Order: sequence, then structure tokens, then C-alpha cells
Amino acid sequence: MRHYLTYQHNVQRYFKEHSDKYDGVIIPLSIVTAFPSGTYGFIRALCSAHPDKQYAIDPRNALFQKKWNRDNVRPPHEKMAAALGEPYVGKALAQPLCVSDVSDDDVLDAHVKHTVEMQLQFSSRSEDARKLEKYKKLLGISSLGALGVPQFIIPPYYQFSNNADQWFTVNQRCVAAALKYNKDVPVRPVFHFQEWAAVDWGACHTWLASLETEEFWYYPNFFKEHEAPSEELKAYRKTVEAASENGLKPAVLFGGYYAILMSKYGLQGFGNGIGYGEWRDSGYHRGGTAATRIYLLKLHRYIDAAAAQYLVEQDPEYFGSDTDIVAGYIESGVSLVEMALNEALDHFMECRRQEIDFVESHPLPAIVAELDETMSRLEGIGPLEQEKYGISLAKWKAAVE
Repeated sequence: MRHYLTYQHNVQRYFKEHSDKYDGVIIPLSIVTAFPSGTYGFIRALCSAHPDKQYAIDPRNALFQKKWNRDNVRPPHEKMAAALGEPYVGKALAQPLCVSDVSDDDVLDAHVKHTVEMQLQFSSRSEDARKLEKYKKLLGISSLGALGVPQFIIPPYYQFSNNADQWFTVNQRCVAAALKYNKDVPVRPVFHFQEWAAVDWGACHTWLASLETEEFWYYPNFFKEHEAPSEELKAYRKTVEAASENGLKPAVLFGGYYAILMSKYGLQGFGNGIGYGEWRDSGYHRGGTAATRIYLLKLHRYIDAAAAQYLVEQDPEYFGSDTDIVAGYIESGVSLVEMALNEALDHFMECRRQEIDFVESHPLPAIVAELDETMSRLEGIGPLEQEKYGISLAKWKAAVE
């Protein structure tokens, strides 16, 4: 299962120091346009140091489809719009895009061409040698190889509610147009939707197969695995199974441990940010830095440091042995509340790799048994903990069984 990290310029160290724990980098267009020199320099150096790493640019078009305060348009929004071309520059910075804004064939075709060419041209950017020297030193390499084009293109995509939604048709047209301008670079479409059960996935998969496009992304908007209803979790699993049975290779653009579990049913990959990003609302536009929280491996989730400390105190053998970082705090008698953000993120990267390795190396009954063990341990601590953290694990168990 391929693991992609969402790139942020302020967490470059973790991409470097945990290079063995992920397979590729998804770069948001907002980062490409806000920090063009640094993004190019780092990605080029990273791929020179690790030629097996994949990278791609996420155009995040749906942001401009959503309602948010356009009185607060900032330079990153303006730069994104400029990179995407019309109708973003003229319309989307003032108000949300409508289907009618991209209905005209010439407008849609020009917009898709512009978006695809922007991704293809990223690798040919020209930068000052002094700036590139910084990234050679950061990655510990003596020379920079040429940066190749992205391993795949993400065509423009917009959120839709179901197959009858006109935005769904717009997405199909965007994919068809992208296949004209991709210059033999594989195109990986994005299905960006609200509810798994609301979509006719059979029709979606048949359409993909007709394009001879095997790999693609699911992107359920703001899908929180720990809060999702059982019906949605089951629909997620059945959708992945159906895609795999039809010879397709699905991945999910944002996901956590439940996405990793879906590898047992055919999911080929997933993405997340470092310290955040297991779900994402495509209308979120403010940015920011992740708060310091603790990822508890047995819970497969982030919780605040005080709650993590309490669980560790109640059952240190089970909840306190996730990584050497957490074990060190326990042995020294220092509260997890004192953990700095950089340590919390290192700890998360270790946990995520352990989750992937565990699922890859164990049969499903053993994975379910671990969920059972965690729920039993929570019940031993108290009904409040079982209700707060155990219910989602029980829903996961039911969904995969």
C-alpha cells in the first residue's frame, strides 16, 4: 500500500528524516504558488536523494466552488487563481464558481489544459543556484539530478453529491480533456463527494474502465473515520471491493487507519498530512499550523496530551509502548503534556509506519483481535473512555467483518 504525505514547507525536516516511511508527496497548489522556489528546490533535492519517491500536484479546484468570505481573499488565493487561469481569476475570487461558469466547451478545455500544463511545467522551473545549494545541504547530497515530470497528473475536480449532480458531469469532462494534454503522463482522476452511499459507484467504475484509467482517488469531503456512521464505513468498504473486482486500483486522498484497513479489500494507497490531514474539507481556506497533540497507536487517533497522559498512566504497558519517544517520557516520569511539537510529529510518523506494517503483515482476524484488545483495555479503565474512544473501533470491526 502506497503512503502519500501532503507537503507543507514548514515540516520539511520530517520528509527528510522519515524518508523510509512514505512513498510519495502530494503538493497542494496553494503551497506551489505561495512558495514556488522553496517547493521546487526541496522536491528536486528529495527526488535526487530518493529517486523512488513519487510526487504530484493537487490543484484543489473545489476550494473555489465553495462559499467562504471573499472579502478575506489573501495572496495565496490570488496566486492559486492565477495558476489555474480562467474562470478563477475573473470569477472565483469574487464568488463561488457555478456549473455554468465551466459549461462552455472552450472554457472548460482551456481551463483543463492550463491546469495540466502547470503541473507538467513544475519540473522545468529555473532557479538560482544559490537557492538550490540550500536544499542540497538539507538533504545531504552532493549534486542535484534533473527533476522529472510528476508520476501522475491530477485533473481539475469539484465536489458533487451524486451522479445526477451537474458537477459530476463537469468532472467527467475535465478528465476527458486532461487525457488530451497529459503528454503520456498517467492521469489519476479524483472523485470528490460527500457520502459514500449516495453515489452509484458501479457507473463510476465502468466509466473509468472505458477510459482505460486504472488508478484514481476517492475524496470523501471531511470524512472523519472515527465519527462516520457504520453505514458509511460499510459503503466505503464495499466501494473499494467493487473497484478492485473490476480491475481498478483505487486510493483515497485523505485517510487514516481505517483507510489502511481497506488495503485488505483492494485500496492501493492513501494520503495524510504530518500532524493533521486524515480528513479535509475542501472549502477550508485559512491555513495554519497543527496543534501539539499525541497520536496513540492503539487508538489509531490523535487526542489531546492530557487525555493521552491519563490513558498511559492507567495502562502504561498497553498504551505507553507505542514508540521510544513515548516510552522515554514514561520512564523519566515526565508528562506527555510536556512533549514538544517536533517530538509529537516524529512519534506520529513512527506510529503511522507501524500501522501500515502491522496491517500488511497480519491476517484480518489478528487485526480485529487487536481492536478487541484495545476495547477491552478501555473498558477496564472506565465506561467514559470506552464510550469516547472504543465506539469507533467497534464500528470499524463491524464494517470489516
